Amino acid sequence: MATPTRPVHHRWRNAGLAALGVLAALVVAIGVCEAVEWPFLRHPLEDKLSQILDRRVSFGERFGARLFGSIRAHTDAMTIGPAPSGGPTLVDDAGKPRDFMTARNVRLALGYRTLWQQWRGTGQPLAVKLLDVDGIELNLKRDADGRANWQFGAARPATSASSPQLPRFERLNVRNGEVRVVDEPLQITADAQVATREGTAEAAAIAASGASTPQVRIATVGAAPLVSSAPLAASGGTASPARQAIAIDGNTPGLQVDGKGTYRKAPLLIQLRSSGLLPLAASDTSAISVPLWLDVHAGKTRIRVDGTATDLLHFGGMDATFVASGPSLAAVGDALGITLPTTAKFATHGRLRKNGDVWQAGIAAMDIGSSRLNGDFRFDTGPAVPVLTGRLGGARLALADLGPAFGAAPPDAPASASNAKPGKVIPDREFDIPSLKMMNADVRVALGTVDLGTASLEPFRPLDGRITLQDGMLDLKDLLARTSAGELRGAIGLDSRPAVPKWNADLRWGGIQLERFVTARDVAVRKDDRTGGKPDVGYVSGVLGGNAQLKGTGRSTAQLLASLDGTARLWVRDGTVSHLLVEAAGIDVAQALGVFIKGDDKLPMQCAVAQFDLANGKVMPEVFVIDTSDTTMLIDGDLSLASETLDLRMTAHPHDFSPLALRTPVKITGSFDAPHIRPEAKPLATRAGAAVLLGLANPLASLLALIDFRQKERDVCTAAVSHVPGAARAGVKTGPAEAPPLPASSPKAKFAPPRKGA
Repeated sequence: MATPTRPVHHRWRNAGLAALGVLAALVVAIGVCEAVEWPFLRHPLEDKLSQILDRRVSFGERFGARLFGSIRAHTDAMTIGPAPSGGPTLVDDAGKPRDFMTARNVRLALGYRTLWQQWRGTGQPLAVKLLDVDGIELNLKRDADGRANWQFGAARPATSASSPQLPRFERLNVRNGEVRVVDEPLQITADAQVATREGTAEAAAIAASGASTPQVRIATVGAAPLVSSAPLAASGGTASPARQAIAIDGNTPGLQVDGKGTYRKAPLLIQLRSSGLLPLAASDTSAISVPLWLDVHAGKTRIRVDGTATDLLHFGGMDATFVASGPSLAAVGDALGITLPTTAKFATHGRLRKNGDVWQAGIAAMDIGSSRLNGDFRFDTGPAVPVLTGRLGGARLALADLGPAFGAAPPDAPASASNAKPGKVIPDREFDIPSLKMMNADVRVALGTVDLGTASLEPFRPLDGRITLQDGMLDLKDLLARTSAGELRGAIGLDSRPAVPKWNADLRWGGIQLERFVTARDVAVRKDDRTGGKPDVGYVSGVLGGNAQLKGTGRSTAQLLASLDGTARLWVRDGTVSHLLVEAAGIDVAQALGVFIKGDDKLPMQCAVAQFDLANGKVMPEVFVIDTSDTTMLIDGDLSLASETLDLRMTAHPHDFSPLALRTPVKITGSFDAPHIRPEAKPLATRAGAAVLLGLANPLASLLALIDFRQKERDVCTAAVSHVPGAARAGVKTGPAEAPPLPASSPKAKFAPPRKGA
């Protein structure tokens, strides 16, 4: 007999109908809850958001929410409390922690994805689909260690110029807002009044299309306008069509920000105006560009931006002209997150563009002190370490204008503003080494003229090179600077990764015509027999060459120079030197007087070579010889870059007869700040004693002690040139090969030829 199956089918059908009934009831219930906006979820939602954001979240009595697709809530009040205990928090005058946010009449929309990211602590900014409030108060605080109360996940590391990571808005409307900011890495404390007047997309498009007025009109409420009504082209920029076409006033839909506070303890004023907010708060960089202007005063630094932008809150897109000025480029670099050197006061203008993570700046002109520069740069903030590339050019760079980057006072600063220690001349202010790790860079340099900072030396024309910055390693490579028919080549590097940064330099120079490079003219030169005039000649001539290989460590110029190790060499080929200078250096009174009366002439230099050894900042001339047919001059001793002291000795060995000479070595001692030049006392006393004894026999006989007789010449050039690598290869002449070896005559020098004729 078959088993009946009909009852089984009935049971499955009944179960299905029951499940469908439950599902239908659930759908109806959810639909009803969505319709009445889930009023009973107020407290559970407060608890869940408090758990996700790790801080107290509360809504007002009037509350409603919808949950399909995203969380969309509205309430008459909303509060997000201060950061957890120990986190960055602003306090009021009574020392009570301020809430992170309080708002009135709030409409808020958040996607589930961004809440999941905040809960996981991915470090992504909070993505807000909609925030519409009648009034809002934000209290933002970031500590020096990078923890910020607007970061609801893991804090990102901070640098001295990193930018706050603000929430991203698809739609934003704030009728009245107040923002307090304390940002310790940026050293900013500010209060700002913020208001938005949301326009329609159609109104924003009309505003951006440009059909009304021929130039900018700025009208502010309760404040004097910071932007001139004249077109920017009058100040050297170029006016964009959008900026020419729109009138921004207090009633124009858009964003208005008026803030004041301090930046690096200097007064800070900010004004920002835009027309048409809808695209400004959108994350889509293809949104409509709308006009805006921004004016910032930070101490003596001023930045003005005039143009169009999309996604203004995050500068997602921009095309604007800019004008900036201030006491140093470093302050602007800190604000923008770019490593820029400390300089003399500057003024610049150009065009600024941004598309997504990439900034592009065309600098039409940049005046830094007396320098005149320009350039084109691209700054990509997308990589983990931002990258700067581009070109730096210009007609003139004065090294004095970059002196502040190496610790020197600005060129226009009073003498009392020196950064050196009392009694010292080498600056001891530390470099901004940490900023070198903020970005990577590859910038080509092409400068028309580089002024060396003294009228006595001819400038470099031109100077080319390449500046790279990679993982904290700064290099000036491919350096080529031309001057006086010669050139300087080489590279300079800084490794900022060790606790004490390491520096190195490898430089070579050659072919430099000294009579052109040293611009000082010989005022005592002999007159031309044919014309009766004096030729325009210098005190020294010849072809200068040499090289230097140096390394050191330190955080300031003083520390670096105090640690220098290495070798430096120089030589002069086919050179001449002022006869008067030679006689004066040898304290030959009679011959110096004769040369002065008849006029100076030039003595051919049989050789002029020098080699310096450096160890822990002490510079020791291992070889320093200038040999002429009249005199051989030798220099030995040392000078200390660490203690800034001098202990040098110059000795002149004559080749000719002189009836009146006070031959004695000349000592150069003292400090860099107060050097002393004096004859060495002992040889001078010996001559004076001999003159006194001879004078006892006959007063005229005392003059015999002051006579220098002609001495037999000995070759010193062969040994000197052979001792300096590269000199012979450069064509420096040497004497006869049969010249005997020359023993050292001073414990302070490894090489010092003996007195001629000894």
